[in-house]
Amino acid sequence: MFDISDFFDLLFLIGFSCFIALIFFLGSLSSKTRKGFEGLSKQFKNVQEEIAILRGLLEKNDAKNEGAGILSHESYKPKEVHDEAPIVTSPYAPAELEVAASMLAQEPIESESEHSESEHSESEALALIYTAEERDEISHNPLLSKKPESIKKEKKEKNDFEKYIGENLLSKIGIATLVLGIAYFVKHAIDQDWINEIGRVAIGILTGAGIIAVAHKLRDNYRTFSSILVGGGIAILYVTITLAFREYEIFSQTVAFILLIAITAFSVLLSVYYDRKELALFSLLGGFASPLMISTGAGNYIVLFSYILILNTGMLVLAYIKNWRAVSFVSYVFTQAFYWVWLLNSFHDQTLGAIIFGLLFFVQFYLLAFAEHFNNKQKLSAFQAFVILGNSLSLFASSLYIYADYAVNVKGVITIGIALLNALPMWVLFRRQELDKNMLYLLIALVLGFVSLAVPIQLDGYAISMFWAVEAIILLWLWQKSAIKVFQVGFVIVEVLVLLSLFMDWTKVYLNYHALEVSPLSVVLNRIFITGLIVTASIYCNIYLLNKEKKGTSFFISDVKGIKFGLQIIGLILLFLVPFLELTYQVDRFYDTLTFRQSIYGLYIFTFIAIMAIYRWKKAAFRSLLYWILAITAFFYSSFYMAIINNLGEEVIYGIMSSWSYFAMHYLSLPSFILFLIYLLKNKDAAFKSPTPQNWVYWFVCLLAVLVLSVEMDNLLLLLFGNENNIFVVLYNSHTIGYPILWAVCSFVLMLLGMRQEIKTLRIISLSLFGLIIGKLYLIDVWSMSQTGRIVAFIFLGMVLLFVSFLYQKLKRLLANKTALDDKNNDNAETKENEEIEK
Repeated sequence: MFDISDFFDLLFLIGFSCFIALIFFLGSLSSKTRKGFEGLSKQFKNVQEEIAILRGLLEKNDAKNEGAGILSHESYKPKEVHDEAPIVTSPYAPAELEVAASMLAQEPIESESEHSESEHSESEALALIYTAEERDEISHNPLLSKKPESIKKEKKEKNDFEKYIGENLLSKIGIATLVLGIAYFVKHAIDQDWINEIGRVAIGILTGAGIIAVAHKLRDNYRTFSSILVGGGIAILYVTITLAFREYEIFSQTVAFILLIAITAFSVLLSVYYDRKELALFSLLGGFASPLMISTGAGNYIVLFSYILILNTGMLVLAYIKNWRAVSFVSYVFTQAFYWVWLLNSFHDQTLGAIIFGLLFFVQFYLLAFAEHFNNKQKLSAFQAFVILGNSLSLFASSLYIYADYAVNVKGVITIGIALLNALPMWVLFRRQELDKNMLYLLIALVLGFVSLAVPIQLDGYAISMFWAVEAIILLWLWQKSAIKVFQVGFVIVEVLVLLSLFMDWTKVYLNYHALEVSPLSVVLNRIFITGLIVTASIYCNIYLLNKEKKGTSFFISDVKGIKFGLQIIGLILLFLVPFLELTYQVDRFYDTLTFRQSIYGLYIFTFIAIMAIYRWKKAAFRSLLYWILAITAFFYSSFYMAIINNLGEEVIYGIMSSWSYFAMHYLSLPSFILFLIYLLKNKDAAFKSPTPQNWVYWFVCLLAVLVLSVEMDNLLLLLFGNENNIFVVLYNSHTIGYPILWAVCSFVLMLLGMRQEIKTLRIISLSLFGLIIGKLYLIDVWSMSQTGRIVAFIFLGMVLLFVSFLYQKLKRLLANKTALDDKNNDNAETKENEEIEK
């Protein structure tokens, strides 16, 4: 029947087998190195055989010089020598033959260029020693013609799978089976009470020592197998001491810990003696496992971390001397694992101790990465980058965790401290210019990253935006001075962070109506508006710095021109939004009337666009875009904004607004509208090349001007004569009497300008407007006017029409006189030209 104790026995065997399998895996790491040595040994034997054959050929040549005949070699058939044939002697001295033989005896070289040189020297040597007939015989000999490459190829074609099974896999299975067999035997002996506790421990120690002794005997001829045996023996010793402490209580905790340390030290010595990295890894794993093996759950963290520091020091020195990077990596991973497991599970109030050991581990592995970098003088390796980056992030995260509930906020101070810890080696690298720049860039990135991170951790949002804005300027300036790309990338990242931080500030205050009610800001002199001004100023400061760079200079994913253009767009947006958001915030705070608020917003928008138009008037790059922006803005002003102003005037009359000053404020926007129209007229030739669109500009401008003047006349009459009772009467009189008079004046002015400037389109617009007035007067207004209004309108309109007709007559004479004068000038020019031809 299944018992729970059998379950735990099975669990123990499975765990023990997995532990042994891990040891075997570590022991197989050097199999490739062993195969390489065996291949070199076989290759050396092949070279020795070729040298022996060549020596026989040299003896054959010497025999020919003496008339003795050809060397009898098992690979050659004896030649028949005719008495008539003359004996050919070699014209070269024995010393020269020895030189040729040494050339043939050279070992094969792996590189292609050196291999071709070897083949060339071999052919020269054969030509130096042998006749053409003998060289042909050598080339057809299968043994002599075999080259190192063919030997190497034959070696590769052998069945490596069979060798792997026979030499590698069987040894691992064998040691695993042996360990399991011993484990089963010991378990059975324990179950039967054949062996007491001390005897069981003695058997384990003797078994482990015996396996290690056997491995020592086999270390020269069976390197991989001996490493596996050593790992198995050390594992048996670890398990035996652990069982002696936990199960049988033969040793105290202190004695057991000392014994495990001794086993670890012995394992390290064996790894050094055998020069085997896998044994060092196994020793390191055993060293880290020792505290766990004897732990009772009430350990002292000071003793534990002190032991890990000592263990790391020895293993890291060994890894540095032997260049065993895997040992350093495993040491780092297990150290961080031990520290973080203790921190998350057992840390309570040990603040000072936790910080001290965290700093010691940080310094220990930082020194390892830098020692490796300085010693090898090579490029930054992935391991070095991993240790430096992981070290800083681990110390940063652990420090924040330790001081999470501290009474005072020291998180920003911690972040700055870690930045300073990275700044010290960065300064050292600045003084050693021969080292890899990537290491320097990594440290610069860490320093800048932690400095940038310190601000949001320690300060509030407004200070963050201002600090990052200043930091972006510093980064750009550092890039210009040092040409280090890290500063360039850092500038772009920090600039993005500045904009995100500023947007978050706006959403918390300007776009949050609850914040408006709880803690309203003072007008203009408040921290969020000042923050926006500083960020905007930093953008234009960066543009100023970029103006000093040459065109085409690469910058991040673009060039300087592209980055500068992007900053100009961002700066323009900030120039508009920073005052606009402050204006909307304060206007919403003090005024409840929507119409008045809208009029103020419109006033700001039109004034801002007018200022930008003046500033960019002569900038060819923005002229076309600005032209269309102004055209659209002028249309919105004359339509939507005038409708808002009209509603505002009515609200003043009905008493919703207390004073006409609110209405009169919109007159401040009229200069902007006039500027828009002037800009459209002056730049029509640059915006449009053909006459037809240019003529449409005249129509567009005149239409908007007449529309705005008509609305403003309504507002002015309401301001002068309107009240709550007669508002509709005033507007009716304005539309029936005022509009014809106003439009007639506009037509007259347009006609006058068209005649003086000789612009036909203006004259046509004037006549069209006169036609509109006449049609409106005769078809609509005449039937509803009062007698007085009818008299005034007709008399005024008639006088204007007569005067315009008089101007047209005068214009006709002027045009005729001008045409006659032009014809006369042309005739005089032709006469003069003919006289010159006759002469």
